[in-house]
Amino acid sequence: MLEKISMSLAGLDHNMGQPRHRWWANGVRLVLLALLTTACANVKKNNNANNASLTPPQLTPPQSGPCCDQGPLARGRFIRRAFITKIDIFLLLMLFSFFQVNISCGSDAKQFLEDYKANAKAYNHFVAPSSRELQQLESLFYKILTGQRGEDINRALKELNFSIKELVFNNRVFTLIAEDVDHKTGRGIYMFPQIIQGQQVLMIPHGFHDLYTSDIGFQLTLEGHFAATLFNSVHRYGHRKKNIPETAREDSSEDEMAKSPENWDMAARPDTCFTAFTRAFVVAFPKGALIQLHGFSQKKRKTREGRTSDFILSSGTGQAGAMVTGLANCFKRKLPGTVRVYPADIKELGGTQNVIGASLRSSGHQGFIHMEMNRSTREKMKNDPGLRQLFLACIQGL
Repeated sequence: MLEKISMSLAGLDHNMGQPRHRWWANGVRLVLLALLTTACANVKKNNNANNASLTPPQLTPPQSGPCCDQGPLARGRFIRRAFITKIDIFLLLMLFSFFQVNISCGSDAKQFLEDYKANAKAYNHFVAPSSRELQQLESLFYKILTGQRGEDINRALKELNFSIKELVFNNRVFTLIAEDVDHKTGRGIYMFPQIIQGQQVLMIPHGFHDLYTSDIGFQLTLEGHFAATLFNSVHRYGHRKKNIPETAREDSSEDEMAKSPENWDMAARPDTCFTAFTRAFVVAFPKGALIQLHGFSQKKRKTREGRTSDFILSSGTGQAGAMVTGLANCFKRKLPGTVRVYPADIKELGGTQNVIGASLRSSGHQGFIHMEMNRSTREKMKNDPGLRQLFLACIQGL
């Protein structure tokens, strides 16, 4: 069975923070649920008693006398008790729904996704899937991308040690897939809308390293119409990751990944679930776009163009494709900041080592978009819902 979680995302904006509900609200909900269950049981018991009292005894003639006169009174008392009990149930339901309001805010939904990602994280542990597992996942991802759902898919995912949740946000249903809690080997987190409306996919390969990219990914997924969103569930540098506070961390691009002796990078390894998904995407959406979000540090850039860019877009090749050029033009019209395209405007951060882009191109697919954002741009994207809407308008115009 799928675990189904319903939330509202009204007011999903930069004010999202800690959840508004508290432990006592959950306790009160449990007490109310227990009272509601007891009240329902009492109604059933009283209904059974009433049915028995209203059924005339068979083969027994009607009696008269004081004892018989008490029948209507007893039935009247039962009716009043049943009526009062039903009022109690109504009041309990009202109270129950009142306390549910506390989990119907955007901050709770955002916090839930952040907690879900933290729980799915494989701490210093990555195991590459076997070729057979990758083939199975490719087939399953294709089915999901083409709108197929059902117990057969759920069972197959479970056999591969994945758990499935169904989440409802503002009347939109999402399927959320991640590894079982006792089998966290860095296979990623996947969000699919139940009703697929676009051919764009969002990929976050360095969510634990490129600050705010996971937050932006959650927000864009919930506010936009992507066919899927992927988040990494293991740190790209594995055991070598820097033990410094997240807010003090400086970002780097996958152009530096070749220097890494221990590589758990979803944008660099060819044997990950991300590559299996990419092969499924090629078949499901031959004209679609796969957008990878990255973050870069301006102070680490080698050129003036790199140090003064807000967005750097690339096809991962020596010449920008039509999708990248069109998206860059839209960004320049709608978004604040400096937008540069590799290699015409800038000679670094082109994503040329990216295995996802290479996998797409090897299949003849031209939809890879490698997107780098500096830190201040990521902060604005995270905190400004208006800016995200302009961003989405360009993405969904591809």
